[in-house]
Amino acid sequence: MSTQTKGKRYAHLTLPVSDWYVGGEVAQSLEQHTDASMRAGVDFYYNQGLLVNFYGHGSVSNYSSYVVSKPRIWSTNSIGIYDWWVVRSAVNVTPGYSQNGTTASVTAGIANASDPETAIEVVIPNWDSGTVSNLQVLLDGVVASSSDYRPTSYGVKVRVGTTVSTVEVRYDLPAPNTLPYPYTNVNQYADRHPNPN
Repeated sequence: MSTQTKGKRYAHLTLPVSDWYVGGEVAQSLEQHTDASMRAGVDFYYNQGLLVNFYGHGSVSNYSSYVVSKPRIWSTNSIGIYDWWVVRSAVNVTPGYSQNGTTASVTAGIANASDPETAIEVVIPNWDSGTVSNLQVLLDGVVASSSDYRPTSYGVKVRVGTTVSTVEVRYDLPAPNTLPYPYTNVNQYADRHPNPN
């Protein structure tokens, strides 16, 4: 995307490499990695949900086989990511939040989704603490099937496709509410995998 002209997109994409320290140096290629350092780097980027893109000059079979062994990994190239970005960037998500007693409700209005695999992510504060309970996901006011969403380490990922216009995620907070600022982050992306589980 242009940093100078609003709405302008270029028809090419440069993907950054996944930097990782080996000893005190940033490894510039897989040839500088040990098997253990490569796996540690891949695990870090994968667990964060980031692009896994290590660079190598020679045989990268250990790296390739290790990466594709990860669940829900998308093997692609810059053209595939650019095409995904074009589809994803058209989606508009309007988040909202309300709370009634100890029940919180995160909403997301969805518009302009053209990919049947469009999904959103709802990041719920303190989710990993185990104090959030009674998760309920509604799509256009109807309780969602468990195949339409999955809990993650930070909240919930919900498939909305092209027909869902409203997502609501309800959950109970610990009593009394110890969260001074109810902050929820909603991210959208077009997931290329047919099943979000």
